[in-house]
Amino acid sequence: MTFPILIIRTVPRQHISAAYVGNILAVSVTVLVICLTPHYPAQRASASPVVVAPDTARRWFGLGHQERIRLSQTDAIIRCSNEFIYFLSGSEAIMLNKNNFSFFLGTGFPVFILSILLFLIGNGFFENLYISHDDWDYMLSHRYTRPGFITPFISTSYDGRWMNYLWSLLAKHMYYRNVYTCFIAIYSLFCWVAAYFLCKNSLHRVVIALLVFFCPAYASLSSWPATLTVSSLLSFITLVIINNTELKTSYKAFFALNTLLMMSYPPLSLAMIVYSCATLAHKQNFNPIKFIFISFISYVLSILIIFSLNYIFHHRFGIHIAGWRHPHHIHNLHDIITNFFIALKSCLSSFEYHWPIMAFSLLIIFLSVSRKEKMGIAISCAFIYCLLMDFNLVFTTGVDIPPRANIWQWAFLCSSLALYFGWTEQGQAPVKKYSPALVSASIAAGMLFVGCQEWLTFHSENRDVAIYQTRISEDLLLRGQKTVIVCGDPSQLEALRSTGHDDARAELRVALKKIADISVLAGTKEECTADDLLPDGPFYRKGRQEYLVYGK
Repeated sequence: MTFPILIIRTVPRQHISAAYVGNILAVSVTVLVICLTPHYPAQRASASPVVVAPDTARRWFGLGHQERIRLSQTDAIIRCSNEFIYFLSGSEAIMLNKNNFSFFLGTGFPVFILSILLFLIGNGFFENLYISHDDWDYMLSHRYTRPGFITPFISTSYDGRWMNYLWSLLAKHMYYRNVYTCFIAIYSLFCWVAAYFLCKNSLHRVVIALLVFFCPAYASLSSWPATLTVSSLLSFITLVIINNTELKTSYKAFFALNTLLMMSYPPLSLAMIVYSCATLAHKQNFNPIKFIFISFISYVLSILIIFSLNYIFHHRFGIHIAGWRHPHHIHNLHDIITNFFIALKSCLSSFEYHWPIMAFSLLIIFLSVSRKEKMGIAISCAFIYCLLMDFNLVFTTGVDIPPRANIWQWAFLCSSLALYFGWTEQGQAPVKKYSPALVSASIAAGMLFVGCQEWLTFHSENRDVAIYQTRISEDLLLRGQKTVIVCGDPSQLEALRSTGHDDARAELRVALKKIADISVLAGTKEECTADDLLPDGPFYRKGRQEYLVYGK
């Protein structure tokens, strides 16, 4: 088992600098969330801080430069430390003690991170790391991705994800395990910040953060770490900024960051609208309709930017829709009717998987709206907008939305449960004869089970691929080989059948190139039919050249 933080000791020498870059990024983002996530002094316990008296703090902030100088350096340092300790505690009723580190568990953040690490490490996610075939493209120089896959630059003409292309310029210099570690670190921080602003109770924060993390869609999306790192980072920054600034500034920040997020991973943009509406609802004068309108304008702007960039660099004002997506373009009235029913079926079928929890969430939102609660109204507005955007996408293109793109629905479920948690804290839960705590615990447990099961299922289905790729790489490195010739069809091997990709040789080639800088070459007919190929472990050998022969 390879723990991600210690990966520097186990990577090949040529990857040492990249490993340092990956670890530094992960640690930097962790420090960033601690520094940027706000606290609420007005909700602080009435007890005085341990060291710094209130009048000292008032003098420090309320008086001029000369009086600040009169404060001793010791007092200033102690006060800053005390403020930092208060943030970590996150509790309204904890008396801080210099010799008592129990305050660190107050926010629940360490519990959340420990739970995530135990799950991922205990189930071999880091040890048997599976990367989807087309995500290797974002970690390799373009000359290693032909034939079989397109480069990140060319990919922008199909998906318009220009932010991911910029990230690939850095990711190609990082060790692939550090790319995954960086993604998990940033994604975890995004999940925690979302829960931090949705709930006030530490236990509820941990539960919601775990639910956000174990979104079923991210079970498969987590195998695209290089592709999704930027979108997770933008989402994290968005939540921190909009919840820590004035309302007008929040609107402007969301407009700018959502435009960039659309250029990274559009499905997460819809989920961010749900989370943002839910967390901003507590702000005075927040208008969800205005916020939705701002989101739509940023969506239109992002489309114009993407189309313009594609016109400049790919000579096409628009995007190509890949043939394997089976688009159905609109040309006449019959196409309009056909696409309408395709979109209607797609939207209805997307709710089938989570319909019991979805029914509960809709009931919660209905009750909240009937009570004229701002959070319920904001979440309902976001729900309607996201549903219409999904319908519009399918209607205009005729392309079904894959299940992994329905992130916003899970965001809606988590936000609704956070709203119900708030009711239980305030004793406002409906039908009190049924224990509100038991109801919320049952719903949360069901959602967590579904999410964890999806993650485990996807990992178990693709674990053999990761093990095979790693084993072949290690064997070739031990033999001192930098090239291997492949004969036959690698998909005939049981371990490689689960990838579902048409070109298993291309997938093996890009994986081995990134993992161990080993070049995979296609053998000629004469090379592959030679009688002097001798079996040697998992390889065949001719002189000093290693062969991987499938189906011989």
